[in-house]
Amino acid sequence: MNLNLTRLIPPDPRGTLQRNRLLKPFNCCAPAIWVSGPPGSGKSTLVASYLKKQDLPFVYYRADAEDKEPEVFLQNLIQCFSSKGFKMNPPSWTVTGELLNEMDTLLPFLEKLFLIPEAAFVFVLEDIDSIENNSFMVKLLSCIHTILPSNCRMVITSHEPVECAIKVFEENIEIIDEELLRFNANETRQLLDAKDNRYLQRVLELTNGRAITLSALRGSTDLSVFKKLVPEFSPEDILYFLLRAI
Repeated sequence: MNLNLTRLIPPDPRGTLQRNRLLKPFNCCAPAIWVSGPPGSGKSTLVASYLKKQDLPFVYYRADAEDKEPEVFLQNLIQCFSSKGFKMNPPSWTVTGELLNEMDTLLPFLEKLFLIPEAAFVFVLEDIDSIENNSFMVKLLSCIHTILPSNCRMVITSHEPVECAIKVFEENIEIIDEELLRFNANETRQLLDAKDNRYLQRVLELTNGRAITLSALRGSTDLSVFKKLVPEFSPEDILYFLLRAI
């Protein structure tokens, strides 16, 4: 199975608002960062901004529906690391779900498979919810965390908060959740160039600080955009935006 290479490329953060307060957690010493929030909350853009800002090489993989089977996910992961020049030691036996679901066989299997160099790098695993087998996901993350050198970092994103995050990484993890991802008043003011504080608060209330909605409203003069994205906007609200964008 050939892997779609677009899933190995992070989004381009150029033209987006750099949210420095959300980049601060990445400056910590924790070996793992977990970013959780619904689609459109700004997870991928935040991760892409971090990758662009730091100097380390990275391996990026965005999971999708086909990764729900552990065997398929592992094969895709092998292709992902291979595309970045990592030396792999392909198994001489058939990879089965039974093998991958047993912790005592999964760890030595991965240790032999991934010939991880000592040089520091960042491993990004996006949309991990796509791996529907939660038990396998916990075992997999634990094993990857074990075999990665101490100078490497994992960055994981998910749509839903994953309770196993603390279990897998104990206390050595920074978590950025949906609440933190919401745009605050200052970020919304910068993004929309909004000078009316009362109106600014109304925008935040109606959009719930959701990144994809606010970004779509930015500089738009299309009436249908406002009606589709924020049905609760009154005619006065829409008029304000249209006049501001002229």
